[in-house]
Amino acid sequence: MAEKLSKEKKARTRHWVYVCRRLGEAKQLLYTYEGQNTEQRNRVKHLRSTLRKKVDVISALDESFLSRLKEGEIEHEITESSFFIDEVNFCITSLNELHTEEPAKNGHEGASTSNSHASNTGFAMVRLPKLELIKFDGNSVD
Repeated sequence: MAEKLSKEKKARTRHWVYVCRRLGEAKQLLYTYEGQNTEQRNRVKHLRSTLRKKVDVISALDESFLSRLKEGEIEHEITESSFFIDEVNFCITSLNELHTEEPAKNGHEGASTSNSHASNTGFAMVRLPKLELIKFDGNSVD
């Protein structure tokens, strides 16, 4: 039984390694994505599909061996797996946003494309108003 548990954990780890590679590829694609590029659009679709399937496989492996773990190991395994799956789901959501914005991007050029790209990646350059602070004279009652 311990040997089977070990094999399942190793299999899950190998799936995690594969998914980590695809996550890196997906994050790079999020930064360089251009809606008019057919190859990139196809890559987005493929990565979404692959990541969804791998989440299902990893979840099934988790379910299969969680019931056989010792009491102290269960919480650690659930937490570790949950954080990993959350990261993958966040990436899938970002890829979905790229995919759903394609028709809007095809009709517009220039600044609107770069603004929507910035919102997808989570990094946006905005100019904030200058703050004006009142000088403190040392009297806290006023």
